[in-house]
Amino acid sequence: AQDMAVRAPERVASLALLCTFARGRSALSFRPADLWLNLRTAVGTAEMRRRAFYELVADPALPADEGRIAALEEAFGRPLHALPPAATSQLMALTRADLREGLADVRVPALVMSATHDRLAPPAQGRELAEILGVPFVEVPGGHAVPVQDAPRVNGLLREHLERAS
Repeated sequence: AQDMAVRAPERVASLALLCTFARGRSALSFRPADLWLNLRTAVGTAEMRRRAFYELVADPALPADEGRIAALEEAFGRPLHALPPAATSQLMALTRADLREGLADVRVPALVMSATHDRLAPPAQGRELAEILGVPFVEVPGGHAVPVQDAPRVNGLLREHLERAS
């Protein structure tokens, strides 16, 4: 969405940017504890990787149990321990992207939302993105998977944004 807004702004009426960032190198900027957790998603048994991935993306207030893990797997359409083959290529492509300069010229209604405990796109990166766009920043409780784990709250905020933007 960010790239489209920069490359073809005439085709973008509004933006909803959830749990994301403008500078791709941010995708590899892990705190030491999060780096260890990220590594655990790639090593060990399938069950160990599955639980580590859940911990990486979930709200820490929602401990890993079979029901919550299964719900995320259903939403993601795959077992949490099995990263899609394109995931590494996608991450590498993300690290080369830096849209901050182009986004400074984007002038459409935007919602920038981050989750308080997002380990992949921390709130500081969402605040930076909102500042670049000159729009308010919304922080909600949760982790990177907040759109799935707290869908009613996130969908309500999206609905409000889209109603204001139309």
